[in-house]
Amino acid sequence: MEGGNDQLDIRGEADYINAGSGNDQVHIGDDATGTIELGAGDDELNIGDDSDYINAGEGNDRVYIGDEVKGTIDMGSGNDYLFVGGRLNGYIYGQSGTDSLVLDHYSLADYQNNVDGLRWKVNGFENILFGDGEVIGDSSAFASGEATSYHYALDVSASLTDQDGSETLSDVTINGLPADNSVSLQGTGVFDNGDGTYRIELQEDGSIADDVTMVSSRELTEPELSDVHAAVTATETVGGDTATTEVNEDEVHFLYGDDNEAEHFVINDEAQSVEIENFDIEHDTLDLSEVIDDTPVDADDLSNYLNMIDNGDGTTTVNIDSDGDGDSSTGEQTQVVLDTYVDTNTDLNIQIDDQNIDYQMSDIRHRQVPFLFECQELGCQQKLNSLFHFFDNMIFHKTA
Repeated sequence: MEGGNDQLDIRGEADYINAGSGNDQVHIGDDATGTIELGAGDDELNIGDDSDYINAGEGNDRVYIGDEVKGTIDMGSGNDYLFVGGRLNGYIYGQSGTDSLVLDHYSLADYQNNVDGLRWKVNGFENILFGDGEVIGDSSAFASGEATSYHYALDVSASLTDQDGSETLSDVTINGLPADNSVSLQGTGVFDNGDGTYRIELQEDGSIADDVTMVSSRELTEPELSDVHAAVTATETVGGDTATTEVNEDEVHFLYGDDNEAEHFVINDEAQSVEIENFDIEHDTLDLSEVIDDTPVDADDLSNYLNMIDNGDGTTTVNIDSDGDGDSSTGEQTQVVLDTYVDTNTDLNIQIDDQNIDYQMSDIRHRQVPFLFECQELGCQQKLNSLFHFFDNMIFHKTA
């Protein structure tokens, strides 16, 4: 990086970087293990995890450290801003200008009691904001929210339904992150796969570590947050059969078809909302054995349990009432969205226990019944509380 306003995005670790002159933006998803020099200009540096030596140089610079400061940080000249999310194990210098510091890991009492040698390690900052909200200096320096990084906490857990020890559970894979390299994951047990996805180790209790966060250099939109998915795979020890379960923050359960073979999609009785992508209407089967209570069910009876809707966008919604009485308050309701249009003359392959039924949309009586909606004054909010097939419980939330 030489003269000019440059932008550098690195998903993993970074060693030596010299940004040169200009108003530069440098984003590092993981640790900065070597020297970073920002040079002249109003620069921005975002490090997702730990930092080593940083020389901010001239200009009004903003530096964000997601976790631990392990080396020296020299903010240089100018009115600078420094955010430190973790422990301070190195020395930091504000130098000339009016400099502001956020020590998110520490309280004012920690500073006053010289925890981790804070009063020796913090030098030349006119304004300091602590994690408990207390401020030394001018609090208005922090009122504009100068930190340009956003943290989203991840809460993911998974467990096996099969208790005989014949199945094993994989680590969690996080996918669907924005393609502009603006987002990275940090924390205990996090590994960058190098392809835009991350792997997170599960702890003994089936959860991920509490410090795992998703860090973004910009605020993410609601659609972008919904596009982030967590996936886990159960593997049968004998035979090696696998089953992968994937959800987003709304706990919508995602299943994926294969272009080269017929798929058998089992809709689990805990999954209240399911989306199936690449559903082959001619060859794939929708298995409703776990979400329809009564058996046997023939083609004539099935119309009491199903309500199919053409969504008008090339997709079809199959609403399933578990007891077939048309009252959503008495039975379990399941919603399955197929990414294909099911017309009135097309057979939908449905399996219920050992029965295989070729069912047409024209056979189903379209009933106006409440389904997974709770109406309020400002409209209807869809209830999504999906759990995973093959797993007792899996939770995936993101909190800004």
